[in-house]
Amino acid sequence: MDISGDYELTRDEFKRAMGAIIGRQRLIIIWMMTPVLAAVGLMRVTSGDAGFGTFLLACGLLCGPSAIWQVARTARLQAPQFCVPTAVRLTNEAYHVKTALYTSIRSWASFLKIRETREFWLLHTHQRFAVIIPKRAFDAAQQREINDFLRGASTTAMRLREA
Repeated sequence: MDISGDYELTRDEFKRAMGAIIGRQRLIIIWMMTPVLAAVGLMRVTSGDAGFGTFLLACGLLCGPSAIWQVARTARLQAPQFCVPTAVRLTNEAYHVKTALYTSIRSWASFLKIRETREFWLLHTHQRFAVIIPKRAFDAAQQREINDFLRGASTTAMRLREA
């Protein structure tokens, strides 16, 4: 495989990709903490422990909104670094990327996990960090070739990580 493409992420795409990287499950857990903490805080307040109960109640009411705000804030702060004209080249050996800010080459073995969403391929270098490659940078035939390759690379990476 030797496929090249050019793209520039929009701020909205970057924000959606950040949400996918963080993961729906984590966001659901955070939102579930809101009513749990609020309920426990309210029980503590009504049972006479106003100080700690008020603290838990406040944490509960702020937990979900503050997590969403933090994701949006992080996306807003990091967008200028990632929403730039980008040239990417995918080969059997490595992922190559070039922007006006940086040039990088990473072997496929350096990715811990490879995920596919409707819009992106996410190449995880860490649990909460990933390379974002928008599918729109490639035509349908190239996307099929990339998918076939990444399925094999993902399986290999998982085997390497488990060993």
